[in-house]
Amino acid sequence: MKKWILSVAAATAIFGVAACSNDNGESGDSKVLVETSEGNVTQDDFYKELKKQPQSEQMLKELVQYKVLSEKYKVSDKELDKEIDYLKSQFGGEDGFKNALEQSGIKGEDELRDVVKRNLVFFKAQTDGMEVSEKEMKKMYEEQYKVEEVEARHILVKEEKTAKEVKQKLEDGGDFAKLAKEYSTDPGSKDKGGELGSFGRGQMVPEFEQVAFSLEKGKISDPVKSQHGFHIIEVLEQKTQSFEDAKYQIKKTILQQKAQEQAQKNPNENPIDKALEDADIKVKVDEYKDLFKKQDDNKEKEDEK
Repeated sequence: MKKWILSVAAATAIFGVAACSNDNGESGDSKVLVETSEGNVTQDDFYKELKKQPQSEQMLKELVQYKVLSEKYKVSDKELDKEIDYLKSQFGGEDGFKNALEQSGIKGEDELRDVVKRNLVFFKAQTDGMEVSEKEMKKMYEEQYKVEEVEARHILVKEEKTAKEVKQKLEDGGDFAKLAKEYSTDPGSKDKGGELGSFGRGQMVPEFEQVAFSLEKGKISDPVKSQHGFHIIEVLEQKTQSFEDAKYQIKKTILQQKAQEQAQKNPNENPIDKALEDADIKVKVDEYKDLFKKQDDNKEKEDEK
């Protein structure tokens, strides 16, 4: 998210300056942005510096894309509110969300809504025409979203042979905490009986996470191999969410996956490029005259048919 926010902020800056310039990117009466005792920094000065940045071309391109796409893909206030609520949940609530915004340089509700709206416009364009069935969503819910947080403990050992020995002792009635202190090589948890506390998805190595989130409460896993060694895992508590609560996130995830698959299958059929091909784009700055050459070339080929 942070990368997107920074991109939008920088792009907005170059767009704002360029909009006030003439066809060549220059202005006869350049606005003073900063006054100093050693001379002023004008709008032209700022614009010239922006054009020197390697990312300026991509930023300008994204802004043009957004301008074109936002006419076709409308975002309502209700959709904005829902997306912001979803983002808050991803950052652990209101406080975590506010911290993320501060780190990303977002200032105020208006700027936040503008960034989220831009993101949604591009998302709608990339997933245009794609549908997600209730069956697809329920399948993903059961496999990935039903359990959103677990509390677990583990015993980590280096060799599979040792892991099997530990598992057998547990099956014979051995005490998990005592065996963790005796065998575990994890310095952060062994003296706490192997307890790891609560964690959500994405916080553990994939092999560990897959088992931890699929185990029933109170069950002990077979040895699980990861880059750290072999784990014996026990789930102590589970925090679940309802299908309705997870539905919005699941639908977005499936749509993103479908968009990625479509892009891989047909890399030359980008929905954003198609929208730009239908737009009458004229670049007024010499440095960026070839920015949309691909779209212009495609138009010419269509006209020749």
